[in-house]
Amino acid sequence: MAADGGTPYGNFKVTSEDGSYQTEEVREDGTFTSTDQDGEVTTGTWVQKPGQYCTTSDAEGAVERCHRETVDENGVWTSVDPEGEIVTVERIEG
Repeated sequence: MAADGGTPYGNFKVTSEDGSYQTEEVREDGTFTSTDQDGEVTTGTWVQKPGQYCTTSDAEGAVERCHRETVDENGVWTSVDPEGEIVTVERIEG
């Protein structure tokens, strides 16, 4: 289950604190495609761990990166990467 109580797969908009964003298509088969606002595409695999969403890019030499995910009392879904960068996650229609 995703932090918002829905399925861990679907389509999401991920917005950084500086306003930049990417859309992510997270598929049930454990793969994802992420497209940033400039059209740059990243693909890879994902796995869900307790309280975390972990991804591994298809790029050569990539390592798994886990993001701590929570939903606050106002219903805002945030994800924090290993470096401490906080993004807001919104589930969007495909």
